[in-house]
Amino acid sequence: MKKNAVEQIYIGIARLNRINMKKSNYYDYIAQIYDQTRWLTESIAEEVADFILKLTCATPKTSFLEPGVGTGLNVIPLVKRGYSVTGIDASQEMLDQFRQKLNVAPFNLKLIHGDFFDNR
Repeated sequence: MKKNAVEQIYIGIARLNRINMKKSNYYDYIAQIYDQTRWLTESIAEEVADFILKLTCATPKTSFLEPGVGTGLNVIPLVKRGYSVTGIDASQEMLDQFRQKLNVAPFNLKLIHGDFFDNR
């Protein structure tokens, strides 16, 4: 019997707790089902983008930094509208999921694999 996405997340959390997996490895493990477990939909992401642009008084030259960008659902509307976005994530698999959502790598998107909080 195939488990649904939420069940898979809980199984992943249980495994993480048992083997003390690094956070980035955990997100690598759940990357393929991550978006299915989130409340953020594409239409909500569009509304959030509208709010961010209004709040920041964004101009065409405005750029955005998103630490923990994950699968990119929350910043894809900004990228599609032409804003420069730099996303950082500790999970390569999450970044790969982000890239799969785009037909081509846009010039205004830079994705960095790394831990935003690791300042060594």
